[in-house]
Order: sequence, then structure tokens, then C-alpha cells
Amino acid sequence: MKTRTFTRAEDGTGIMSTTTEPAECSQRREQHLRQAEELLFSGPPSISFAKELFHGRFAAELILPYPRLEPNESSRVETALGELRDFCDAHLDAAEIDRQSDIPRNVIDGLGRLGILGMTAPESVGGRGFSQLAYCRILEELGSRCSATSIFVNAHHSIGIRALLLFGTDDQRQRWLPDLVSGRRLAAFALTETQAGSDAANVQTMATPSPDGPYYNLTGEKRYITNGAIADVLTVMARTPLPGLSDTAVSAFLVTPDMPGFRVVEPRWKNWGFAVRPRLNWHSKTCACQPGISSDHRARASASRSPYSISAAPPSERVARVPRRPV
Repeated sequence: MKTRTFTRAEDGTGIMSTTTEPAECSQRREQHLRQAEELLFSGPPSISFAKELFHGRFAAELILPYPRLEPNESSRVETALGELRDFCDAHLDAAEIDRQSDIPRNVIDGLGRLGILGMTAPESVGGRGFSQLAYCRILEELGSRCSATSIFVNAHHSIGIRALLLFGTDDQRQRWLPDLVSGRRLAAFALTETQAGSDAANVQTMATPSPDGPYYNLTGEKRYITNGAIADVLTVMARTPLPGLSDTAVSAFLVTPDMPGFRVVEPRWKNWGFAVRPRLNWHSKTCACQPGISSDHRARASASRSPYSISAAPPSERVARVPRRPV
């Protein structure tokens, strides 16, 4: 709590006020500032191609030559591009996909067989082991054929399975990634809420430890989750309390639609250019899940009446608990 004190100026002309605050609050604010500086970077300004355009300068030296793949990867990428082009010519009908608001399962399976759904995943779990630059080359080709399909692939690959790739344990990767990179299972990333989307730090969904210790109770709402209506695995971001502190941190929880009562109310939300993106809202009064990336899920849930939503069961049925294990 801040404390304000008032004193008379030495020349007697007026009242001066000063504000003080406890050391704990001051330290916390300093910590938040340091974290913000790490995220936003407060060092000397740097030039960029886009920034120079605003000054009326075309800084070609900042973008040319166009980034090139490493020689040992280039031939593999060219082969993958050739396979993708042949597949798109034979099976990808962008106009029909927009008309039907649906990506056919045979297209998803075909992309999985080509390795498109696991381009940057390690080969040990069935991925192609490509660099991010190589993956961008693949998405450029796919996006030129069908924007909706490229968004579907990117939501699955770039954010849907990213937590597993970056932070999953070896056991978790071996258990989940082979099916995800092959397309046998699909992934989504549940971050966006009413108050948080681009403002990712403002996530309001809470995950609190159960009284008996082994579980987290997940409470909150998610909305506009791309791939959410067809995903087999959703990485849900929620706030968790920090032991001994009043602050919270954002943690990842794995949620699967095979939890009893998990139901998508509205599987599609049409919008120009991306008409087939299966998007949903997820409202949870109490849904318990394991933090990190794990698979022992037991939850009871029932659908709410709001569009494209998934909601938790009424209080009398809140038996949604999953073993807790730190990431």
C-alpha cells in the first residue's frame, strides 16, 4: 500500500506531498519492469526494413540477398516442395474447401504423410527435422494454393505442438508427437480470451491446486481457438499461483476432447478467406487438468449455450481431476 505524506514548503508558499511505498511493493514493481524490458527490449533503437520505409527509405541491404537455406538442407526442401506441389495439384481444391467450409480428411491425411504437419519436429518422433526457414518455404507454397489450409497447418504446427517441442519431456514427446506430426491427431493452442489475445500477459483463466494436492482446477473462458473444434489435443494457457507469493505465473495445460462431457457446440465460424477455420469458445467453471504436457485426463464437462463453446459441468458434477506434475 502506498503512503502519501504532506509537508509545508520551506518558503511557506504551499503544501508539498511525497509518496512512499513498502519495500516489497517497490521490489515487485522493479521485477515487473525488468521482465517487461526483457520482453520489449529497452536498448538502443535498431533499424529495420519496415521502420526505414516509414522514413521514406528503401533499405534493400536489410533484406537482400533473400535468406538462403543451408546446402545440406536445400535439396531436401526442394524435394519436399515438389511433393507438395504434386499433391496440391491432385487433391487440393481451394474453392471447394471454401464452399464446403471444411478441409477434407483425405487432404489432412495426405499432408500428414508428406510430413507437412511436423516439418520442424525431430526425425526421432517422425518429423522432418527442417529449420524454420525451410518450414516457411513450405508454407509459402501451401499458402499460395489455399490460405485456409495453410492457416490450419500453421495453427497445428507452429503453436499447437510447439509447447511439446520446446518444453515437453522426452517421454511426453515420444508419447504425443508421433501421432501429431503424422496427422493422426490434431492440435490447437488455447490462449485467446475476452480480455487476452494479443495481450497474452492478461490471461485470466485460473488454475488452482486442489485441496488434496495432486490436481489443478482450471477455471475461465477461451474463445476463437483456431482448430479447436477438430483438435485432439489443446494446449490451454492459465494462471497458476506461485507458492508463498501473491503473484501468479502462466502455465500450460493439456486438455483433450475425450474428457467426459467435452462437446463443441458450434464447429465453424465463417470469415472471408479463412472460412474453414474450426474455431470455438471454451467456457470452464471448473475443469481440472494436469499442467505441462501429459495425458492422464479425467474430467466431467457439459456444453454451455454460448456459440462455439465448451463449458464445465454444473457444481454437482464437478469431478474433473487430473494428476498434477510440474513441467
